Amino acid sequence: MKKNYLKYKRYVSTIIYLFLINYSHLVLARPADESLYSLNANHFHEISSEAIVEGSAQVGGLQPDYIADYENPAFDPIREYAHEIKKSDLPSKDKIENITNFIAKNILKNKGYNGKEYLNLMKQYKDAGLNIPLSEYIRISSGVCREHALITHYALKEAGISNSYLYVTVQTQKGVEDHAINIVDYKDEKWIVDSYNKKYNGLKLDEALKGVENPKDELFGHLSDAKFRKIIKINAYPAVWLPRSEFKNKIPPTVYLKPANKNTVQDYCTMLFSKLF
Repeated sequence: MKKNYLKYKRYVSTIIYLFLINYSHLVLARPADESLYSLNANHFHEISSEAIVEGSAQVGGLQPDYIADYENPAFDPIREYAHEIKKSDLPSKDKIENITNFIAKNILKNKGYNGKEYLNLMKQYKDAGLNIPLSEYIRISSGVCREHALITHYALKEAGISNSYLYVTVQTQKGVEDHAINIVDYKDEKWIVDSYNKKYNGLKLDEALKGVENPKDELFGHLSDAKFRKIIKINAYPAVWLPRSEFKNKIPPTVYLKPANKNTVQDYCTMLFSKLF
């Protein structure tokens, strides 16, 4: 009897698994219960812990929606470093430069879109129809502009540096593309912080919106190569869902998938089935 029940349980979990694989686009976007969150309509985002940030999967891209699981122990090295920076006597611009260098050199060292671990990680969560915790990118030390900007946003805040997450469309000599950056206020002006692409790091936002032909090496470790770059649009996306404080204890726990395990998704479905029945 027990053997038959386990066989039946595995069978039903397989059905759930196949449903998620084939109809994952139905469950990928936004929180399962949006009433627990407030939708942040600002262009300049302040992202709190447990917030959900729209990825690119809904528009044909690779990244599932993100969970800002800032309380995860994977963020401990970032917290510790940021707190040391906060206590230091360094000028603000040097603190910012140290933070961006730390993220680029120690936290998200692998930057390519085509990295095997990066692609496999996203596929696991996308196939399962699950939002992906930011800590998973830290675990594999891989990320592109979106992950860099989200993690740098948190690191700067921990260092006592107010900043916002901004998603823009940029134009370079190579063409037009979307790009994630951070924005800080420094000496009454808005400046770009970018741990992923140093060609934007340290530019004034107003100047970048006009187009910069030969940017100077001014702040935050900017890399000048005398090439044109311009922000042609500040985007309204991605959507950001912030947990409502009165419902925070009802936010469902983050689901983490085991790395490099072909049965991971099906095992997750078995776990889900066991909770339902």
